[in-house]
Amino acid sequence: MFVAFYYYTQPKGTQMTDPRVTAIRADKRFGRGSCSFIDECYSDSELLARLDENNITSVKDALAWAEDYVEMYESYAADIRATAW
Repeated sequence: MFVAFYYYTQPKGTQMTDPRVTAIRADKRFGRGSCSFIDECYSDSELLARLDENNITSVKDALAWAEDYVEMYESYAADIRATAW
């Protein structure tokens, strides 16, 4: 079986400078390379939009939001796995 891995990195000069996004991307639990829902499905600009939509202004609150968000999707995935087979 052949499995290809693709790791996206943004081109130089386009990295997000918002400290909330930077903190989320740096976190081992759900940041770059973690294979979490946030890591795999959100661009930096989409992540920033979600933080702004939820009125999250601090790095601490952004990390708490990301942790809750990832846990919610992991719970959904576990439910699906439990009923799929």
